[in-house]
Amino acid sequence: MFWVNVPVGIFGTVWAYRKLRDTGERHGRHIDWWGNVTFAVGLSAILIAITDGIQPYRNHTMGWTNPLVEGLLLGGVLLLAAFVVIETKVAEPMIELSLFRIRAFTAGNVAGFVVSIARGGLQFMLVIWLPLHGYDYSQTPLWAGIFLLPLTAGFLIAGPVAGTLSDRFGSRGMATAGMVVFGGSFIGLILLPVNFSYWDFALLILANGIGGGMFAAPNSSSVMSSVPASQRGVASGMRATFQNTGTALSIGVFFALMIAGLASTLPKSLTSGLHQQGVPQSIAPHAGSLPPVSSLFAAMLGVNPVQHLLAASRVLATLPAAAQRILTGREFFPDLISGPFHHGLVIVFAFAVALSVVAAVASMLRGGRPTDAGGTDELLPTPDPMPTTAVLGDSTAVVTEDRGRGDDSAFSCLASISTTSGTSQQPDGRKEEHMALTTLDDKVALVVIDLQTGVVAAPTVHPVDEIVGRSATLAAAFRRHALPVVLVNVAGGAPGRTDVNRPAFTPPPDFADLVEELDVQPGDHLVTKHRRSAFHDTSLHAHLRSLGVTQIVLAGVATTSGVESTARAAYDHGYHVVLATDAMTDTDADAHHNSIERIFPKLGETATTAEILDMLDKTR
Repeated sequence: MFWVNVPVGIFGTVWAYRKLRDTGERHGRHIDWWGNVTFAVGLSAILIAITDGIQPYRNHTMGWTNPLVEGLLLGGVLLLAAFVVIETKVAEPMIELSLFRIRAFTAGNVAGFVVSIARGGLQFMLVIWLPLHGYDYSQTPLWAGIFLLPLTAGFLIAGPVAGTLSDRFGSRGMATAGMVVFGGSFIGLILLPVNFSYWDFALLILANGIGGGMFAAPNSSSVMSSVPASQRGVASGMRATFQNTGTALSIGVFFALMIAGLASTLPKSLTSGLHQQGVPQSIAPHAGSLPPVSSLFAAMLGVNPVQHLLAASRVLATLPAAAQRILTGREFFPDLISGPFHHGLVIVFAFAVALSVVAAVASMLRGGRPTDAGGTDELLPTPDPMPTTAVLGDSTAVVTEDRGRGDDSAFSCLASISTTSGTSQQPDGRKEEHMALTTLDDKVALVVIDLQTGVVAAPTVHPVDEIVGRSATLAAAFRRHALPVVLVNVAGGAPGRTDVNRPAFTPPPDFADLVEELDVQPGDHLVTKHRRSAFHDTSLHAHLRSLGVTQIVLAGVATTSGVESTARAAYDHGYHVVLATDAMTDTDADAHHNSIERIFPKLGETATTAEILDMLDKTR
């Protein structure tokens, strides 16, 4: 095996060094020593306990009652619990637990973890079948690998195709369908007899590989696309940890299930068969009562289990030659345990089916099509250009721009212009050209600007009670879908000089109080700003990033001041921006329409409250 692994490893190292380019951001960070130690020791303790748990202990077929195993399991769980607590306390944690608030990230990792466990059941299928079909025990490991090649072929065929399709149509449907195929193949394996036809088996494991391939690439893409760009290294490490842990756990889990299935009938069957071939009554029960794990491991490692069982007593040499040939032949042991072995396989594959269902449900719950969470885009495919409207003189044109990416200079240089548009109805009856709302991300937040007592009292071009009502409706809908709601008020201004004279003003005590119609809830995040933008010198960006938010919907007043400044800052931070054009207003009609018609299409997508509510329901 290592003659294959070593050359592949060398090639991969050289190729990666020559071809890959480091385009990520580097930041000086401290190592989370306590987090590393508690995680490594805790996880290792659990894996060691599972490995020891499948070995016999005293008169038990397995070692789950072994105090050492129990101690390792308990200690491992306690250390991992301590690890979680530590990660919430340290300034620079090894694992950003806040990433698990992102539904696509959590669902993808859960699905990947259980799939890694489910794959372990296939290791038993050829243990008995190969000797029954004339293969020597010493050759079974080699031929088992050869006969499992359809599994690899299915994965290699389906993986690239699924990755391409998921980039176009989204990960959720493809990954979920892959798990349905994956689980269905295990149902087919349950229905196979022990002495099955190889081509039936080959078709089923081909389907298993295709299902795994349909799942792997879309799931990885979904996990990595759901997190902020600055967290992709951490996310990749966490994803790999879940998958490798699942693979290691699968060995212990499925061996435990198989041993449990064999333990009820194997000793009796083995004792009876040995006695029929002349093994003395004093020896046969002892050999038959040996733990099933020894027979199972012997067969998997290419050693005749019967010969292994009788070697210690040296009774094999005393038996007639015919009995020796039968006992050490290729068919005696497989025929003897075919019944118990099939019973164990049914348990193993039924558990694999259950895990496949869990993975399918997790994939379905990952949410809509994942989008880039912001930051640098070098590691992800470039998103398709989205049409953005701009007003050129008296005509409206569509200018191609990457939604939520780039800058105004890039916008002005793009040359793809055509005459098409969308319209929305404003509160004053005026129709406006706008960029239609395409989707709402899995993690989208509502940010309501300056709907407070002292601000809504000012005269506006639209009835302020309508603006407040629509903003309150959006807030209620976001809360109903368990999405973040941020309510912003202003309590000061920038000190810089301007050409517009600002008279001295002493705000009343209730100036910054949010209007009652917003119905502030305990889960809402409140931000008090002292500048136009809600991002300037506030905790807003850090809070949104901690929740994994990739898109914000903006409403409030005033359109040209707090709303526009916050939209510009959100765009610069890498968020996808949606502006609820009928849930905002200003004191100047021309300025209001200039922002909506000329500025906002460069910063994001514009939509009415009704359109946003409709999209919210469609994407949830």
